[in-house]
Amino acid sequence: GVKQAIKYMERLDIVLEEKPHLVPAMLTLTVKNGEDLEERFNHLAKSWKTYQGRRRDFKKKNRGFNELCKVDGAVFSYELTRSDQGWHPHLHAVVLLDDYIDPVQLSQEWKSITGDSFIVDIRKLKPKNTQDLADAFMEVFKYALKFSDMDLEDNWSAYMGLRGKRLQGAFGDFRGVVVPEKMTDDLLDDLPYIELFYKYIRGIGYNLENTIKQQPRPKNEEEIRR
Repeated sequence: GVKQAIKYMERLDIVLEEKPHLVPAMLTLTVKNGEDLEERFNHLAKSWKTYQGRRRDFKKKNRGFNELCKVDGAVFSYELTRSDQGWHPHLHAVVLLDDYIDPVQLSQEWKSITGDSFIVDIRKLKPKNTQDLADAFMEVFKYALKFSDMDLEDNWSAYMGLRGKRLQGAFGDFRGVVVPEKMTDDLLDDLPYIELFYKYIRGIGYNLENTIKQQPRPKNEEEIRR
């Protein structure tokens, strides 16, 4: 996840140099909870595909404008959580906007596509705030499921329901980003990394805090001998 986040943050820097008018933002789309994970996931994925298709139609034919047409590029992923109300599928995307999205209109368009869901969220990201951007990209590239939080039956249902499914994607200015084949998150020389630690706050509990840090340069042999 960290290597993917770094590569897309690098692409973001390049795109914003070429198109400084674009505004990065975090988009979240949800669908109604349900007991059938595969059906709910397919419903979300199909709805998102329909929305992208309408955006492409406008770009090609200049008709059928919608709020997603304001997106110049996006990288997205699906996440599924489990609660007493069933499986909760949702989509996270870092998007590049050439005009800010109207959340009310976005919600109405999403409801018209899904037929059962209107809960959406869009928030601007601060392009000069590395922490804000890193948090957003890590939200996109974190694991789709936390298997350790589920019982054996739900683990099996998740495996059967999601095997072979494509859980990430990109289009527009974020298309074609190359990520190293080795996806293990070992530390990389001279690149920023994310340190996670928990702070206990009386009356609140444990609070997760993220900090971007710079990887120190490795010592050369001469320095080590000293």
